[in-house]
Amino acid sequence: MTVPVPVPMAVDEPGRRRLGVFTTAELAAAGIGESEVRTAVRAGVWVRLRTGVFITAADLAEVERTGRRPGLDAVAVTAGLARSSAVLSGATAAWIWGLPRPRSAPPTVELTDPHRWRRGRGWLMTGPSCRPTR
Repeated sequence: MTVPVPVPMAVDEPGRRRLGVFTTAELAAAGIGESEVRTAVRAGVWVRLRTGVFITAADLAEVERTGRRPGLDAVAVTAGLARSSAVLSGATAAWIWGLPRPRSAPPTVELTDPHRWRRGRGWLMTGPSCRPTR
């Protein structure tokens, strides 16, 4: 049985600024392969948040303990999309900035992109002139 690989320092340090989130692209750049990623996930050391987006189990526990899951979901979506033109918006941006938001605000991560709109599991991206119905 192999021991799961720890998050390399080159990946871990930038991840600290993102609540501990790291991506397969960052891992690959640090020399970590798919089999090592699968081993770490299977062993429960890393948790897959979205396709290609991970966090250590210890960091996830801390995020959950401190009530920062909406922020973690926002970071995971933006890391997974890797669209520099997309910004957090709506109730998601309000949460990030500590502003009041409706109690009925959906748990969907809201983004705005000037070039396109899309939706995916747990997120909705709108453009300035396009507002798809929820």
